Amino acid sequence: MYNIHRMCRIRTAHKRVFIYLIMLSGLIVACTGQSPEEVVIEIPSPEPSATALQSILENTDTIVQAVDIPTNTSPPVLTSTPTNVPEAVITRVTTDVPTGVPKDLLTNFPVVTETNTPDVQIAIATATELPTLTVTSAPTNTNTPAPTNVAFALPDPLPFQVGPSNYPAEVNPLTGLPVADASVLTRRPIAIKVSNAPDCVRPQEGLSRADIVYEHYAEGGTTRYTAVFYGDVPARVGSVRSARLIDMEIPAMHGAIFAYSGAAEPVKIMLEESDFGDRVIANVPGHPAFYRKSLNEVACGRAEHTLFTDPVSLRNFAASTGINDTRPNISGLIFNPEVPTGGQQLDSLVIRYLGVTNEWRYSSTLDQYTRYSNGSQNTDLYYNVPILADNVVVLYANHVTTLILEDRVGYNAATGTGGNYSIEAQIWGNGPLMFMRNGQVYTGTWFRSERDQGIVLTDNNGNILGQKPGRTWYQVVPLDTPLTQTSATAWSIKPERPPAQPER
Repeated sequence: MYNIHRMCRIRTAHKRVFIYLIMLSGLIVACTGQSPEEVVIEIPSPEPSATALQSILENTDTIVQAVDIPTNTSPPVLTSTPTNVPEAVITRVTTDVPTGVPKDLLTNFPVVTETNTPDVQIAIATATELPTLTVTSAPTNTNTPAPTNVAFALPDPLPFQVGPSNYPAEVNPLTGLPVADASVLTRRPIAIKVSNAPDCVRPQEGLSRADIVYEHYAEGGTTRYTAVFYGDVPARVGSVRSARLIDMEIPAMHGAIFAYSGAAEPVKIMLEESDFGDRVIANVPGHPAFYRKSLNEVACGRAEHTLFTDPVSLRNFAASTGINDTRPNISGLIFNPEVPTGGQQLDSLVIRYLGVTNEWRYSSTLDQYTRYSNGSQNTDLYYNVPILADNVVVLYANHVTTLILEDRVGYNAATGTGGNYSIEAQIWGNGPLMFMRNGQVYTGTWFRSERDQGIVLTDNNGNILGQKPGRTWYQVVPLDTPLTQTSATAWSIKPERPPAQPER
């Protein structure tokens, strides 16, 4: 028998196909079977070359793919909460390509990256520290005055911790705040895909009312948002744009209905066949839950930025088509009005994505964070109020450039070169974090051990970091994002753009 260093079994969430990951001398080989029995592969001795091994495996009754193991994978199975910051690297593949995927969208290999969270074992890399801080010059802004227009006043929080489960009936499990009418919490949250590029799409509409917003890399160095609404009901949200692979995780995490304008065909099929595929709402011409502004009503003057929606229209469509809109079992998020110990003062965090530079500035007057993009304050166009956050969480996650072609800019079909490919931000398992609340910053580890669970935050000693009751923005960045301290109370991170094309 060949030397098997590790075997772990993973069940995909939407097809119940068992995938076995076997680490073999510099390769990860994924073997799929239709039953939960272990797949055993007879490999001759001495050890064959990678090419020979691939040939042997391809002649078995299974479908296989061999890929390089990243240099930081020799991961133990997670059995307990680590006490320092781990660097999580999880590799998952599936050979079960959805039917109907055009072959020219999947280049070289008939394989797409699997984004469904494993429900058995998660392999993580050995723990490492966050990058050492380097002191440079001080920024011009370290304390932001309160803006003239203040967004909607939030209710007073409960005087005790709530979560990670069994939230009081009147408490929004996405904010930890009580709501005036508990009946709004008897339905599902709604996640909506919102544009953030080019600059002319800002200010967006409805984001000031979101309970949670995730910002992540799309292709080409730009970023995009997934905004989650539950306790508040904005009159308009947008502009609405196309989904990305991270949206295989966010709706599942919060039990949400998911609305978007379209997607690359493989991503669209993956969403439709996912475990929440029956509550995906994608725009098509004439869809009753989406509507368009005229070109002269949008600053960009381009048709792709004219699409909008709102939670009421989406819920009406769900009711008319039989989509399940009853409250799911929401868990994971922990809120505590008491400020955790062990933090340090931080008034400014700059996040230099390739396509946009964002800054969060702490306002001691508001005890909240205001947001700036490329030097301009972010506001909500519909409500004419600033974007504010009570919590800002930087999630360091493994980013993988997949074989799904997102756009054909510079693509050469003859050579298979050029173009931009889908990026999978792997927000499952665990990884390092930076967490800001009440003018304090903490480093530690985030955890998501179940597919239908929100993200749990812990400090470097494994203690729970309760979020401030209120709205949260998650900044999703690659694992190797460097961190610089630019003054005593200002930090800067520079998330590098993941490769435009996958490794061959």
